[in-house]
Amino acid sequence: IDEFNRADIDKAFGGLFTALEYRKDVGIKIPTDDPEEIYEKIVVPKDYRIIGTLNTKDKNYLHRLSDALNRRFETIEIAVPGFGKAEDEMKIVAKKVFNVLGKEIREQLNIHDYTELIKPDSEYWEYLVVAYEILAYIRRSNELGTALLIAVYKFILVFRAMKDGDGKNHEFDYCLDLALCNSIIPQISKLPPMKLQSILGFISGNISGEIWKKDYRDDDESQ
Repeated sequence: IDEFNRADIDKAFGGLFTALEYRKDVGIKIPTDDPEEIYEKIVVPKDYRIIGTLNTKDKNYLHRLSDALNRRFETIEIAVPGFGKAEDEMKIVAKKVFNVLGKEIREQLNIHDYTELIKPDSEYWEYLVVAYEILAYIRRSNELGTALLIAVYKFILVFRAMKDGDGKNHEFDYCLDLALCNSIIPQISKLPPMKLQSILGFISGNISGEIWKKDYRDDDESQ
């Protein structure tokens, strides 16, 4: 069940939770049309499982899980990929984006296989790295998932394939700017001004390399 806390699960599932906990005897009572039988009982099999994803971001629009509901589930937290997995994540993104690009866009970009997007000396790879680095920095304040990097990179390639007023392909820098405005800004707009200023500084090249290592630590005073 995808993002099952979008609904009030305690009400939506009702007696199912009781049936799951006491599978041998209680079961679920289903009304029937048979005048001689008010209901029939369905017992949930022992190997029945519910697997769901739980959204923790949009808390203002989500239902909280009751203690009774929580104790019936094992929770596995899936965090965003760490920086040590950067290359793996970018290659996955390149492959997924290539697979969803239309044939016409691929022809406009002159790419015939996703491996052309991850060649170290290509602009395609260069701008995927730039997009990733920006997202990696933002993740310090807001743990955005790989789906956002996919959206940004897809936007870059699609817009790159389009022509400007002079009949030329748009510049990569311009495509990246629009991609960030389109996909990333809505995700970070509620961050405190200090964090937004920090992100701006990073994108502008004012926080990087040795300066970053010396000037920023994970303590309150530094932040």
